[in-house]
Amino acid sequence: MIKPDESSEDIHVIANGDGTHTVTFHGELIGDYKIIASVADQAIAGSPFEFTVTKLVKTFGKHGKEDGRFDNPKGLAFTGDGNLAVADQMNHRMQVIDLDGKMVTTFTFNHFEKTFNPFDVAISKEGLQFLTDRENKQVVVSDVNGKFMRSFGQTELRHPLGIAIHPLNGIVYVTDWDGKGEETDTDAHCVRKYTQEGKYINSFGGYGEKKGQFCAPYSVDFDSKGKVYVSDFNNSRVQVFDERDRFVRSFGCHGDADGQFEHPSGIVVSKDNFVYVVDEYANKIQKFDTNGRFLYRIDSEEDNLNSPRGIVEAVDDGRKVIDTNGGNHCIKVFVD
Repeated sequence: MIKPDESSEDIHVIANGDGTHTVTFHGELIGDYKIIASVADQAIAGSPFEFTVTKLVKTFGKHGKEDGRFDNPKGLAFTGDGNLAVADQMNHRMQVIDLDGKMVTTFTFNHFEKTFNPFDVAISKEGLQFLTDRENKQVVVSDVNGKFMRSFGQTELRHPLGIAIHPLNGIVYVTDWDGKGEETDTDAHCVRKYTQEGKYINSFGGYGEKKGQFCAPYSVDFDSKGKVYVSDFNNSRVQVFDERDRFVRSFGCHGDADGQFEHPSGIVVSKDNFVYVVDEYANKIQKFDTNGRFLYRIDSEEDNLNSPRGIVEAVDDGRKVIDTNGGNHCIKVFVD
């Protein structure tokens, strides 16, 4: 076994007496491991076998209305100064907190027709917060302190969920559906695109199970080359599109095995192009490469994931994976 620090050790192999063998090991270091297996100097098919050890390092927040507490938190994003903006959905507010869970600021909006209902957040290069407001069917733009700047999308949006800003061209992508079940509107279930000033550009997708179609698109993000990744919630897959909205590939299907999903929700692509996908109903986080190859999962008893509905962020500083845990009304930080 090759450890993350490049040291190696032999590991114990037990013959089961039926032609199979059991290998046991202990991953005491956080990081990537390789197991090299051979018989009579011939490598076993699939060797080397790779796996990653992660660790839950921090949990903060609990159920409540006080500062630093949450009620069904959803999307989150890093602000320009390294804090976290969190859509505290059922408290009908945004909270900005530091990485110790201490509240920096909190704000809401009271001048809309319906109660402000934030679902997701994206931060522009200028530090503006772009928030999906599901009840009012709009995107709200504010500064980091919550000062209202503008809103848009009321004409097109029906049930906006995820939001992200394209890193190369600054276009705002919003996942949208109509919130219905069997009587769904087949013109919904798409990704809508806007300028940051709120001008509608176009949409792609549409209701269905075929390539390029969606059934409740949930979250959206981009890799370093500008490809678009969308978690297709009710189709139990992730779809990938190019910068012209053309279908490239998809990965995942319905199931509970590695690389499969029940209902993928939050999605984020790290700067080094690893894809993290939250599975709300299966209570797990899975990591993939950009071709959709499964790498590992986070879902141990110690991790205690409970309806992880929010977006996952990957941080280069020690690679932290941060997840909003809706069922536990908290935020969890993992070292990857």
